[in-house]
Amino acid sequence: MRSNHTTLLLTLLFVIAEFNIVIAQPKRPNILFIAVDDLRPFDLPSYGNPVIKSPAINLLASQGFVFNNQYVAVPTCGASRCSMITGMYPKTREHLSNEASVLTIANKPKTEVPETFIDNLRRNGYYTVGIGKISHSADGYVYPYSSSKSNVLEWPYSWDEMLFDAGKWGTGWNAFFGYSDYSNRNAQKNMVKPYEIGEVHDGGYPDGLTANLAIKKLNELGRKEEPFFLAVGFFKPHLPFNAPKKYWDLYDESNIQLTTAPSIPKNINYASLNESSEFNGYKLGEEKASKVVLLMHTQPVDQNGTDLHAIINTLAPKCNVIFSDKRRNISELNYLYNMSDVTINIAGNEGFGLTTAESVMTGTPIIVNVTGGLQDQCGFRFKDSGKLLTA
Repeated sequence: MRSNHTTLLLTLLFVIAEFNIVIAQPKRPNILFIAVDDLRPFDLPSYGNPVIKSPAINLLASQGFVFNNQYVAVPTCGASRCSMITGMYPKTREHLSNEASVLTIANKPKTEVPETFIDNLRRNGYYTVGIGKISHSADGYVYPYSSSKSNVLEWPYSWDEMLFDAGKWGTGWNAFFGYSDYSNRNAQKNMVKPYEIGEVHDGGYPDGLTANLAIKKLNELGRKEEPFFLAVGFFKPHLPFNAPKKYWDLYDESNIQLTTAPSIPKNINYASLNESSEFNGYKLGEEKASKVVLLMHTQPVDQNGTDLHAIINTLAPKCNVIFSDKRRNISELNYLYNMSDVTINIAGNEGFGLTTAESVMTGTPIIVNVTGGLQDQCGFRFKDSGKLLTA
């Protein structure tokens, strides 16, 4: 059988060569990649939320394939995006940082291994364009919040073009924390509210400018012969919660139900609780996120001689602290949680809890939509019926 297959293969090659037959290659799909900052799947109607109004995402979900059980590797922006874009689990402390891409990718020499999957597409004939917040940086470049934009890319070999319209805010980070009067949290030293009902049109905030730029670039790329990868990153719903008034007007506050679970869930790892420092960093907010002081199984000076009072006074000098060297039941824990002021979780030598690693925070929405007759090529069909997933 092997010789017959070989003969057939040689015959086909001869025919192709003799008659100069051109075998058409499958058309490679153009890719539009949309990243949304701090958007949980549970906040979308396509994932069961009955309150949120998101008609564009609903349409995309109705025509596409919705993934229902996927989670980011790390519950922080920069680290999770670095993991996703490289396809690698975090392996070092650097990979757990918001600066993961800066520490492990930026300023590094080009090698045979692509730095990201976008770099891999680019090496294989795709024209790649990024707009907005795709990596951790608001505009893809490395620089501190209050500094001028640099010329150092977080992912230096991934892009043919890295674009952003910062408008009157001037820089990506100013726009990221921007308000409709073109002020920003950084310049105001956090003396701002964590929300704004802006009397402006969509272009009065950075995400509107990003959408306009993306539409313009999409029309331009559509005229190219080579396939393209266009990544578009939107800021909201990341803090501050600023949006044009027309979007606020879609909701009646009296119809929005408060959480039915304000207390600490059962069987939770207390080291995973969060002190909500980012939300509470907006100094003019009318409310503060709930925080708890909970020191489990420890004395003010622990078994290693660590002076916990000194640590608490450094981190939260104005807050009351509760020490406990005995196990507490759930009702006692809930009481402590609801009456406390700051989250500092110390359990023996396990250290401080920094970010929330529960599934409600690490879950991420993924919606894939295949268009342009490429469904068969991509193989998106149900196994049993053969029906297209995008139908």
